[in-house]
Amino acid sequence: MAPDRRNAPLRRRAAGAPLVASLGAPLGAALVAAVVAALVATLAAPPAQAQRAAPQEAPGRPLEAPFANPMTTGLDGPGARRDDDPLSAIDWLSDSFTALPAFPDRGGSDSPAASDGIRDERIEVHVLGADGAEVVGLFPAERVGLRRDFWGATPAAEIAARLRALRTDTLPVAQTLILRILLAEFDPPLTAPVEATMQPPAPDLEGRRAPGDDPLLLARIDTLRSFGAVEQAMQLAESGARMTPPLWQRWFDLALLLGDEERACAALEGQPRLGPGDAARIYCLARQGDWAAAMLGLQTARTLGGLDPVDAALLARFLDAEDADRAGADPVPQIETPLQWRILEAVGEPVYTNALPVAFAHADLRGTAGWRAQIEAAERLTRTGALEPNRLLGLYTGARAAASGGIWDRVRAVEVFERALESGDAAAIGPALERLWQQAQAAELETAFAALFGPRLAGAELSGAAQQIAFDMALLGPDPVAAAEGPRPEGARAAFLAAIVTGHPAPDLAAQVQNRATAEAIAAALAPTNAADAPVPDTMAARIAQGHHGDTVLAALERLADGAAGDLRALTDALATLRALGLENVARRAALEAMILQRTG
Repeated sequence: MAPDRRNAPLRRRAAGAPLVASLGAPLGAALVAAVVAALVATLAAPPAQAQRAAPQEAPGRPLEAPFANPMTTGLDGPGARRDDDPLSAIDWLSDSFTALPAFPDRGGSDSPAASDGIRDERIEVHVLGADGAEVVGLFPAERVGLRRDFWGATPAAEIAARLRALRTDTLPVAQTLILRILLAEFDPPLTAPVEATMQPPAPDLEGRRAPGDDPLLLARIDTLRSFGAVEQAMQLAESGARMTPPLWQRWFDLALLLGDEERACAALEGQPRLGPGDAARIYCLARQGDWAAAMLGLQTARTLGGLDPVDAALLARFLDAEDADRAGADPVPQIETPLQWRILEAVGEPVYTNALPVAFAHADLRGTAGWRAQIEAAERLTRTGALEPNRLLGLYTGARAAASGGIWDRVRAVEVFERALESGDAAAIGPALERLWQQAQAAELETAFAALFGPRLAGAELSGAAQQIAFDMALLGPDPVAAAEGPRPEGARAAFLAAIVTGHPAPDLAAQVQNRATAEAIAAALAPTNAADAPVPDTMAARIAQGHHGDTVLAALERLADGAAGDLRALTDALATLRALGLENVARRAALEAMILQRTG
């Protein structure tokens, strides 16, 4: 892939860079040391001179080298140079490299002594019973059939750990429920014990003491990203929560994953105290054309040890054309962050996103990647429930397959099936449907194909395997009740599937199904007419009784993932627990998917 042309001017400037920028790391370190020594000498000057240079400077103000701390301010703060101030060796530096503002003087004070009887002590303020949780979401919980006090009495830290442990390779209905839980607006969980909140929180941007980071919100965003739901995670991060450095770091990474580097860097320039680290600041300075400041920042951060070695090596390639040419033959490092991926893309060495976490697949949906890469990325995101099936269909039908095998067989199967549907010829639809379903199963896209094509098969006169496939697709589609109550294939399997939807599948019917073990595990959970009679494990029942509603839902989803993979005891436990929690429809659709998709092993 060709290098990012937006960075070409930066790289061309490397050959004719100023002398300071072309110095090696040792000389750059020496320059920084000299600059710091000069500034220290300035502060140590006689009072009159010091007063003329910095009349607003507080005594004892610490000097910080660029990137020693990302929480810096702009030139409007106490460190700003005035027109009548003397020139110094660093006047040409970027606004992003201004030193920290003066800290309050905790030592002696020139203020008048307090009157007798008045105690001059700082007042300590502590927030009791607050764990930083906020009411944040994209839609009310009631809109998706969940209770507002979903989290109940479970501490936020326990919920956060449970969310991060959720598996992406689970049944589609579980993926849908997980995404709804992550995006819905719930009441915060009950606060942690007072003893756990006695440490005063860090000051916010205005210096006020505010509650700490919301661990639940951060876990929701992290889990959304693990499912590839980057756009949804970005919306959640922007939904009104108080911005803190950890939340800002996640927002910055999400912007890079979505290819919105310009917005991310512009936001970084406006929020210096929330910056996500030295590497991001250097990268953004270079993208904004401040090459000299970026180069000095890299040299300084290397000297001070403030950069990850991989970040440092990649930034050197990004900023120095000669260094990039020398490093071209080196193996590409293992990518761990969106910033590292973007830097490699900018220097013309992008990493194949199929080898990266699913969140990186969004990079291939921007239109700059090839057709095959776009389809593969869309399939990955559709499998985790992060992408609408219609977008995948648009990519399938965007052109004609020019090759065969793998993904191209799937593209051709969709093309042939679409033509058969348009013809209305049942003799053509049947074979095309069987071929399409084989491709859907190979890619684990059955529910997506069912949503796309199931309703269009209504009324088609099919027989044999094609009729069974059409019935399965209708059950996996948006209206399984209509499919179960309508005409269906002969045999115990179809009757058992219909019973899952419309009634309570009996154990004797489950014994007649070919996949008998899975059917009996499902019947054990769904056969009782009253959900209260379902065999809920004792530990789950105790958690429900104690008010841990949401935590128990997540535990049931974990068991459901194990059940879909072949643990039939876990399958029964999960379905029974979901019923006891009032999620009857989720339990029944999960049972359908366990029977039809056959993801065991």
